[in-house]
Amino acid sequence: MMQPEELLEDLQRQEKELRAVLQDLEGKFQLKKEQYLKVQGAIEGLAMCTPEGVPPVITEDNVEP
Repeated sequence: MMQPEELLEDLQRQEKELRAVLQDLEGKFQLKKEQYLKVQGAIEGLAMCTPEGVPPVITEDNVEP
């Protein structure tokens, strides 16, 4: 059985590792959110410029990888 001091150290280590993982995930989330909003805005802009019923032409030149 772990002593209280060992348990506390282990929990503090876990908390530190989880904080780092969460910060990394938050950064990735924000980046993807920005990309999503840009794509959504581009779709809305194209939809306003395209006659109804005619889909825009999508090529490798006008789509980001």
